[in-house]
Amino acid sequence: GSREVYAISSDSLKTQLRDDKALENIWSIINIKNYILDFQHQKIENIKEEFSSLLQKVVDEEKIVQILPKSLDSFVKVCFILDNISKAPLNINMWIVYVLHFFNNNITSEELYQILYSVDFLYSKTSLSKTELQSLVSFIKSVKQKIKSCKMDDGSYKTSKNLSPIEDTRNVLFSINLLEDLTQDMLFYYGNEYKDMGFKPIGKIFENVDRIEQVYEFIKI
Repeated sequence: GSREVYAISSDSLKTQLRDDKALENIWSIINIKNYILDFQHQKIENIKEEFSSLLQKVVDEEKIVQILPKSLDSFVKVCFILDNISKAPLNINMWIVYVLHFFNNNITSEELYQILYSVDFLYSKTSLSKTELQSLVSFIKSVKQKIKSCKMDDGSYKTSKNLSPIEDTRNVLFSINLLEDLTQDMLFYYGNEYKDMGFKPIGKIFENVDRIEQVYEFIKI
Protein backbone atom coordinates (compact mmCIF):
# COMPACT_ATOMS: atom_id res chain seq x y z
CA GLY A 1 0.00 0.00 0.00
CA SER A 2 0.93 3.68 0.15
CA ARG A 3 1.42 3.65 3.92
CA GLU A 4 4.90 4.77 4.98
CA VAL A 5 7.07 2.39 6.95
CA TYR A 6 9.25 3.79 9.70
CA ALA A 7 12.34 1.79 10.57
CA ILE A 8 14.03 2.13 13.95
CA SER A 9 17.77 1.74 13.92
CA SER A 10 19.50 -0.61 16.34
CA ASP A 11 21.28 2.32 18.00
CA SER A 12 18.00 4.18 18.41
CA LEU A 13 16.35 1.12 20.00
CA LYS A 14 19.27 0.68 22.41
CA THR A 15 19.01 4.36 23.36
CA GLN A 16 15.29 3.98 24.03
CA LEU A 17 15.92 0.90 26.13
CA ARG A 18 18.60 2.73 28.10
CA ASP A 19 16.36 5.72 28.69
CA ASP A 20 13.18 3.76 29.43
CA LYS A 21 13.71 1.53 32.47
CA ALA A 22 10.24 -0.02 32.23
CA LEU A 23 10.85 -1.03 28.61
CA GLU A 24 14.22 -2.46 29.56
CA ASN A 25 12.61 -4.56 32.31
CA ILE A 26 9.96 -5.88 29.93
CA TRP A 27 12.64 -6.81 27.40
CA SER A 28 14.61 -8.59 30.12
CA ILE A 29 11.59 -10.65 31.24
CA ILE A 30 10.85 -11.64 27.62
CA ASN A 31 14.42 -12.89 27.18
CA ILE A 32 14.29 -14.77 30.49
CA LYS A 33 11.01 -16.48 29.58
CA ASN A 34 12.31 -17.44 26.13
CA TYR A 35 15.36 -19.01 27.76
CA ILE A 36 13.19 -20.94 30.24
CA LEU A 37 10.86 -22.02 27.41
CA ASP A 38 13.80 -23.50 25.49
CA PHE A 39 15.22 -25.04 28.66
CA GLN A 40 12.03 -26.89 29.61
CA HIS A 41 11.32 -27.85 25.97
CA GLN A 42 14.39 -30.06 26.10
CA LYS A 43 12.28 -32.38 28.27
CA ILE A 44 9.92 -33.24 25.45
CA GLU A 45 12.90 -33.84 23.17
CA ASN A 46 14.33 -36.21 25.78
CA ILE A 47 10.98 -38.02 26.02
CA LYS A 48 10.81 -38.43 22.23
CA GLU A 49 14.34 -39.78 22.15
CA GLU A 50 13.72 -42.17 25.03
CA PHE A 51 10.38 -43.50 23.76
CA SER A 52 11.03 -43.52 19.99
CA SER A 53 12.11 -47.18 20.06
CA LEU A 54 8.72 -48.08 21.59
CA LEU A 55 6.95 -46.93 18.43
CA GLN A 56 8.86 -49.45 16.34
CA LYS A 57 7.70 -52.26 18.64
CA VAL A 58 3.98 -51.52 18.30
CA VAL A 59 2.48 -54.57 16.63
CA ASP A 60 -1.19 -54.59 17.61
CA GLU A 61 -2.70 -51.09 17.51
CA GLU A 62 -6.17 -52.38 18.38
CA LYS A 63 -4.94 -54.05 21.55
CA ILE A 64 -3.06 -50.99 22.80
CA VAL A 65 -6.21 -48.83 22.87
CA GLN A 66 -8.06 -51.38 25.03
CA ILE A 67 -5.70 -52.27 27.88
CA LEU A 68 -5.50 -49.80 30.76
CA PRO A 69 -1.84 -49.53 31.92
CA LYS A 70 -1.39 -50.24 35.63
CA SER A 71 1.80 -48.29 36.44
CA LEU A 72 2.42 -44.59 35.80
CA ASP A 73 5.55 -45.40 33.79
CA SER A 74 3.54 -47.70 31.50
CA PHE A 75 0.73 -45.17 31.36
CA VAL A 76 2.83 -42.31 30.01
CA LYS A 77 4.55 -44.61 27.50
CA VAL A 78 1.21 -45.83 26.13
CA CYS A 79 -0.08 -42.24 25.91
CA PHE A 80 3.05 -41.28 23.98
CA ILE A 81 2.56 -44.17 21.56
CA LEU A 82 -1.14 -43.43 21.06
CA ASP A 83 -0.40 -39.77 20.46
CA ASN A 84 2.17 -40.64 17.80
CA ILE A 85 -0.04 -43.13 15.97
CA SER A 86 -3.06 -40.78 16.21
CA LYS A 87 -5.13 -43.16 18.29
CA ALA A 88 -7.10 -42.73 21.50
CA PRO A 89 -8.07 -45.25 24.21
CA LEU A 90 -11.57 -46.69 24.08
CA ASN A 91 -12.49 -45.65 27.64
CA ILE A 92 -10.78 -42.24 27.75
CA ASN A 93 -12.73 -40.93 30.74
CA MET A 94 -11.79 -43.98 32.79
CA TRP A 95 -8.15 -43.44 31.82
CA ILE A 96 -8.31 -39.83 33.04
CA VAL A 97 -9.82 -40.82 36.39
CA TYR A 98 -7.21 -43.57 36.73
CA VAL A 99 -4.14 -41.43 35.97
CA LEU A 100 -5.27 -38.75 38.44
CA HIS A 101 -5.10 -41.28 41.27
CA PHE A 102 -1.29 -41.40 40.89
CA PHE A 103 -1.04 -37.84 42.21
CA ASN A 104 -0.09 -37.19 45.83
CA ASN A 105 1.98 -34.57 47.64
CA ASN A 106 5.04 -36.81 47.80
CA ILE A 107 5.44 -37.51 44.10
CA THR A 108 8.63 -36.53 42.29
CA SER A 109 8.80 -34.00 39.47
CA GLU A 110 9.27 -36.90 37.08
CA GLU A 111 5.98 -38.46 38.18
CA LEU A 112 4.33 -35.04 38.09
CA TYR A 113 5.15 -34.33 34.45
CA GLN A 114 4.15 -37.90 33.51
CA ILE A 115 0.68 -37.37 34.99
CA LEU A 116 0.29 -33.94 33.38
CA TYR A 117 1.56 -35.19 30.01
CA SER A 118 -0.97 -38.03 30.11
CA VAL A 119 -3.87 -35.79 31.18
CA ASP A 120 -2.95 -33.23 28.52
CA PHE A 121 -3.08 -35.95 25.87
CA LEU A 122 -6.32 -37.55 27.08
CA TYR A 123 -8.71 -34.79 28.13
CA SER A 124 -8.84 -33.08 24.72
CA LYS A 125 -10.16 -36.27 23.13
CA THR A 126 -13.35 -36.52 25.16
CA SER A 127 -16.10 -34.54 26.89
CA LEU A 128 -15.92 -34.28 30.65
CA SER A 129 -18.90 -34.55 32.97
CA LYS A 130 -19.24 -31.99 35.75
CA THR A 131 -17.88 -34.50 38.29
CA GLU A 132 -14.88 -35.34 36.09
CA LEU A 133 -14.22 -31.66 35.51
CA GLN A 134 -14.33 -30.98 39.26
CA SER A 135 -11.76 -33.74 39.80
CA LEU A 136 -9.50 -32.15 37.19
CA VAL A 137 -9.93 -28.68 38.73
CA SER A 138 -9.07 -30.08 42.15
CA PHE A 139 -6.02 -31.78 40.64
CA ILE A 140 -4.80 -28.52 39.05
CA LYS A 141 -5.12 -26.66 42.35
CA SER A 142 -3.19 -29.41 44.15
CA VAL A 143 -0.45 -29.33 41.51
CA LYS A 144 -0.04 -25.58 41.99
CA GLN A 145 0.42 -26.10 45.73
CA LYS A 146 2.90 -28.92 45.09
CA ILE A 147 4.94 -26.69 42.78
CA LYS A 148 5.05 -23.87 45.33
CA SER A 149 6.14 -26.24 48.09
CA CYS A 150 9.17 -27.59 46.21
CA LYS A 151 10.71 -24.21 45.27
CA MET A 152 14.15 -23.71 46.82
CA ASP A 153 15.86 -20.46 47.86
CA ASP A 154 18.51 -20.78 45.13
CA GLY A 155 15.92 -20.74 42.32
CA SER A 156 15.81 -24.50 41.84
CA TYR A 157 12.96 -26.93 42.46
CA LYS A 158 13.51 -30.04 44.55
CA THR A 159 11.21 -33.06 44.77
CA SER A 160 13.68 -35.94 45.04
CA LYS A 161 17.21 -36.59 46.24
CA ASN A 162 17.57 -39.07 43.38
CA LEU A 163 17.21 -36.39 40.70
CA SER A 164 19.87 -33.80 39.92
CA PRO A 165 18.78 -30.24 40.83
CA ILE A 166 18.91 -29.19 37.16
CA GLU A 167 16.72 -32.11 35.98
CA ASP A 168 14.34 -31.71 38.90
CA THR A 169 13.96 -28.05 37.95
CA ARG A 170 13.53 -28.85 34.24
CA ASN A 171 10.79 -31.36 35.08
CA VAL A 172 8.91 -28.82 37.20
CA LEU A 173 9.17 -26.08 34.56
CA PHE A 174 7.92 -28.55 31.93
CA SER A 175 5.06 -29.43 34.29
CA ILE A 176 4.21 -25.74 34.77
CA ASN A 177 4.05 -25.25 31.00
CA LEU A 178 1.69 -28.24 30.67
CA LEU A 179 -0.35 -27.02 33.65
CA GLU A 180 -0.85 -23.54 32.19
CA ASP A 181 -1.86 -24.99 28.80
CA LEU A 182 -4.32 -27.30 30.53
CA THR A 183 -5.79 -24.43 32.56
CA GLN A 184 -6.31 -22.26 29.48
CA ASP A 185 -7.88 -25.08 27.48
CA MET A 186 -10.28 -26.02 30.27
CA LEU A 187 -11.43 -22.42 30.64
CA PHE A 188 -11.86 -22.16 26.88
CA TYR A 189 -13.86 -25.38 26.46
CA TYR A 190 -15.78 -25.46 29.75
CA GLY A 191 -15.65 -21.89 31.08
CA ASN A 192 -19.15 -20.92 29.92
CA GLU A 193 -20.72 -24.19 30.97
CA TYR A 194 -19.13 -24.27 34.43
CA LYS A 195 -18.42 -20.77 35.69
CA ASP A 196 -17.39 -21.84 39.19
CA MET A 197 -14.09 -23.55 38.34
CA GLY A 198 -12.26 -21.27 40.73
CA PHE A 199 -9.25 -20.16 38.74
CA LYS A 200 -8.46 -17.30 36.42
CA PRO A 201 -7.19 -17.38 32.83
CA ILE A 202 -3.42 -17.49 32.42
CA GLY A 203 -2.38 -13.87 31.81
CA LYS A 204 1.22 -14.58 30.81
CA ILE A 205 3.42 -17.61 30.25
CA PHE A 206 5.16 -19.03 33.34
CA GLU A 207 3.09 -16.89 35.68
CA ASN A 208 3.18 -19.84 38.08
CA VAL A 209 6.97 -19.60 38.36
CA ASP A 210 7.80 -17.70 41.55
CA ARG A 211 10.76 -15.32 41.37
CA ILE A 212 11.42 -16.12 37.73
CA GLU A 213 14.69 -14.15 37.53
CA GLN A 214 16.09 -16.35 40.30
CA VAL A 215 15.09 -19.50 38.40
CA TYR A 216 16.78 -18.13 35.29
CA GLU A 217 20.00 -17.47 37.21
CA PHE A 218 19.98 -21.05 38.48
CA ILE A 219 19.38 -22.83 35.16
CA LYS A 220 21.82 -20.77 33.10
CA ILE A 221 24.80 -21.75 35.28
